[in-house]
Amino acid sequence: MVVSGHNGGITGHNVGMTGHNGGITGHNGCITGHNGGIIDRNRGIIGHNGGITGHNGGITGITGHNSGITSHNGGITGHNGGITGHSGGITGHNSGITGHNGGITGHNGGITGHNGGITGHNGGITGHSGGITGHNSGITSHNGGITVHNGGITGHNGGTTGHNGGITGHNGGITGHNGGITGHNGGITGHNGGITGHNGGITGHNGGITGHNSGITGHNGGITDYNRGITDHNGGITGYNGGKTGHNRGITGHNGGITGYNGGITGHNGGITGHNGGITGHSGGITGHNSGITGHNGGITGHNGGITGHNGCITGHNGGIIDRNRGIIGHNGGITGHNGGITGHNGDITCHNGGIPGHNGCITSHNGGITGHNGDITCHNGGIPGHNGCITSHNGGITGHNGGITGDNGGITGHNGGITGHNGRITSHNGGITSHNGGITGNSGGITGHNGGITSHNGGITGHNGGITGHNGGITGYNGGKTGHNRGITGHNRGITGHNGGMVV
Repeated sequence: MVVSGHNGGITGHNVGMTGHNGGITGHNGCITGHNGGIIDRNRGIIGHNGGITGHNGGITGITGHNSGITSHNGGITGHNGGITGHSGGITGHNSGITGHNGGITGHNGGITGHNGGITGHNGGITGHSGGITGHNSGITSHNGGITVHNGGITGHNGGTTGHNGGITGHNGGITGHNGGITGHNGGITGHNGGITGHNGGITGHNGGITGHNSGITGHNGGITDYNRGITDHNGGITGYNGGKTGHNRGITGHNGGITGYNGGITGHNGGITGHNGGITGHSGGITGHNSGITGHNGGITGHNGGITGHNGCITGHNGGIIDRNRGIIGHNGGITGHNGGITGHNGDITCHNGGIPGHNGCITSHNGGITGHNGDITCHNGGIPGHNGCITSHNGGITGHNGGITGDNGGITGHNGGITGHNGRITSHNGGITSHNGGITGNSGGITGHNGGITSHNGGITGHNGGITGHNGGITGYNGGKTGHNRGITGHNRGITGHNGGMVV
């Protein structure tokens, strides 16, 4: 089974996430090599991935007034025939991701066994989830991958809201007119499976978009697991990637920044969650002609004003964007503003994520969520459970005294003391999404819909990215940060600007 369809996002002859996925595509041998971009022999999405199947009504589950994403989020559970079941979706006024979020539930053979693929009319992670909102279907394009007209992980989630082109636009990567991950998001709340998981997609030791997609966090098997997709020695975001290196000016263009009052990326959205074997198959990774987050995006491009705001810094003992990180280079307005920083002992987005190996019965995990004194980012996100012996993890989440990534997150801005902190941990021994997963198939368009998500001709993280804005007190904690010989975020980068109070913890 192949992830087929015109997968604008994850494409290529991706036995895993296939289709014409402009974003993450091709025979992704991995997103490997010292691919400043997408690295790590992406054992990540491996095996014959039967797919994540079922008519996924969407994740209506993120409900309630989302104080923080709480609830036992079943995530993608059961025998995941795919992301199956009529998933209530992440819904309601999300108090957090509250209640048992059927999320992508059902006997989801999906990320399981000989997975037929992520099939069925996957309603996607739907509902009016304030989370990853807007026409942000999340990771979009005609994504043969986890399809569905995924309105995004929507709902009245204070979290990532607005017309979040999400990671959109002609964005092979995270693009589009990204209002940012916006909304007065109480914080990065819950494990938002939406664009979640160790999303190699925008992942790796990506100090910027962090974690194994700490940026878009959670165990998103979908774009996950040793799919450091955009991972690993991804200098781009990480590694010996001179940044997204080359003439990758890095976060370039008139990048308004990642804007919006992003209280944080909210909710553990079981929606597209777990180590989604779904994007699997003999997909070397999330690969293809996606050199990384590539396309006409030399790097993280677009009119990205930068990640801005009076962000006191992205602080903490962050290895930061370290290691011969020439930093934000070029005519880089810099990461500007008083960037309160990304602070706190955000030691965790950890988990020994064995991946979805074997007959991947499930993508399960005691996903503690993004926890800590983060009243928000909580919940036992069951992740994608089931007979998924894998993608399990006691994912403490992003912890630390994280009041949420709260405040008016003006972006990651200001006099950005740096993205610091020993955030060594957005870790996980993610064995990868293994098992005989046929791929993400079926009429699962992928994480689709009007998903600004990871879309289109964005070679990188492009688009008119408003930036992650808001007065973000800072995302703090020991953030291993972006490391490696990261030439940094370069180019005519207006900088990461805006009044980013920081992601306040």
